[in-house]
Amino acid sequence: MKSEFWFKLMCKNNYFDNEYRQILAENLCCPEKNLASVVAPAEFVELIKKYKPENFYTGDFLSENFEELYKNILDKTFRINLHVHTIKSDGRMTTEELLNQAVIYAKSVKSQIDDNLPAFVISITDHDSLQATKEALKLIAATPEKFKDIKFVTGIEFSVKLDNKNILKKPVATDLMGYCINPYDADLNNFLQNTKNSRNEEAQRILSKLNELGINENWETAKNCHVLVKIAGSMAFFDFIKHYIFKKYKKFPELIKHKEEIEKLFEGKQTQFSPTVRQVVEVLSKSFGYIGLAHPGRIHLSKIDESKVSPTKNRDLRQEGLYLLLKDSVKQGATFAESNYQYTMRHYKDELQKLIDVTALVCREENLLKTGGTDGHRANIFTHTVDLSEIELSLLLGSENL
Repeated sequence: MKSEFWFKLMCKNNYFDNEYRQILAENLCCPEKNLASVVAPAEFVELIKKYKPENFYTGDFLSENFEELYKNILDKTFRINLHVHTIKSDGRMTTEELLNQAVIYAKSVKSQIDDNLPAFVISITDHDSLQATKEALKLIAATPEKFKDIKFVTGIEFSVKLDNKNILKKPVATDLMGYCINPYDADLNNFLQNTKNSRNEEAQRILSKLNELGINENWETAKNCHVLVKIAGSMAFFDFIKHYIFKKYKKFPELIKHKEEIEKLFEGKQTQFSPTVRQVVEVLSKSFGYIGLAHPGRIHLSKIDESKVSPTKNRDLRQEGLYLLLKDSVKQGATFAESNYQYTMRHYKDELQKLIDVTALVCREENLLKTGGTDGHRANIFTHTVDLSEIELSLLLGSENL
C-alpha cells in the first residue's frame, strides 16, 4: 500500500526519477537521454506546483464566442493538458497526431513566451488502456529531438467505484486519473486485462440470458456498438450495451414483455465490475504512479446517504458528500485531485462552481496536487467534445501548416 510517507519520499527523491527513466529506457531499448521529455515522478510533483489554474484552461469555457472561448490558447496562457484521449479509447486522434499537435503548439508558445516553464505539457489518459501511452513513449524514444519542447506525462484513466458505506447509499461509478506510471509493469497490465476480461465475460452471460428470453444478439456484433465496449474500457461499459439493445429491439415484442427483467440483468454492473480506489493504489504502488479523482464535479452525488451525511453551515448535502468522498480518496492513497478540470456543463454552472470550490478546499486542507485538463475526445488537443475546422485548429496551434 502506498503510504503518505512513501509519497513524500518519492516526490523529494531524484533516485526514483532515475530508476523510473531507467525502467522505461530498458523496455524501449533506448538510451535514458532519449527520454528527457518524459516527466518522472519527483519531477512531476515540482512541475505541477508551478502551474496556476489558468494554465490548465483554454479560456472562458462557458462562452460561445471563439476569442473568449479560446483566449488562453491564443495568448499562450494554456500550457498544460493532463487529460486527453486517443483512438485507443474514445478519442479521435492517433497517438502520433496528438504528439504532433503538442509539438506545433509548444513551438508557437516558445516563440512568444520566455519563462521557466516547459512550453507545453501533455498526457494521454485513455480509459483503462496503456496502449497509446506506450506508443507515445516509443515515438519519443525514437526521435527525441523532435519532442524537446514538450513534456510528456504517462497517464491513464481508470474506471473505478467509490464504495464508502458511511457516505454512499450504493457504490458510485466514477473515474480515477493515474500519472507517472510504469506502463510496462506486468502486475498493472494484468490488472487491466483481468478487469476487461471480467466485463466481457459478464456481458456474454447477459447476452445468453437475453437469447433465452427470445432476443437473439451475438457478442461479436454487440461489442461493436461503442468503442468503449469493444475495448472493455469504461465504467459505462454495460450502459452502452443496454442502450444498444433497447434501441435496436425497441419494437421487438419480447423486449417489451421482459423489459423489467432485462433492466435487472444490467442493474449494478457498472460498479460490480470496476475496481475500488484502494485496489488501483495497491497495484500502482509497485509501478510508481500517482492517483486522484477525475472531474470531481461530475461524480454522481445523488447516492449520498442523507441518513449518514448532513449538510453543514457552508455546504449542502451534495457538497458535503463530495467533500467527504475527496477526503476518503486521500485516505485510500490519492495524492492529487483534478481541480482544474474544464467543465462544459452550462446548465448548472452555479452549482458546479460550488463543487469546484469544495475540490479546491480539500486540495488546500490535504496538500493535494491540483491537476487538470480538457478531457479531450476530439481530433485536437484543445477541446472536450467540440470539433474544430482546419482553419480554427491552425489558428489555435499557431501554425498555418499542419
